[in-house]
Amino acid sequence: MHPPHMNGALTDWELLARISRVRRQHGDGAVRFIADRIAEFLLAGDEDGARTWRAIEDGVRKLNRGGSLH
Repeated sequence: MHPPHMNGALTDWELLARISRVRRQHGDGAVRFIADRIAEFLLAGDEDGARTWRAIEDGVRKLNRGGSLH
């Protein structure tokens, strides 16, 4: 099960929590998992949901490169 998106932007805390959960649950497969979620939302015509998952993807990619979210 994937986390639902919210109408509107996530708070910083919510975004960090989701990034952490996806990385912990999916490890090396996190980026692929996220890409699948983005595709699902886009196919459903849900731009807000896709935008939420793109933000999660951006955070996961930054952390995977050894960067920081701050």
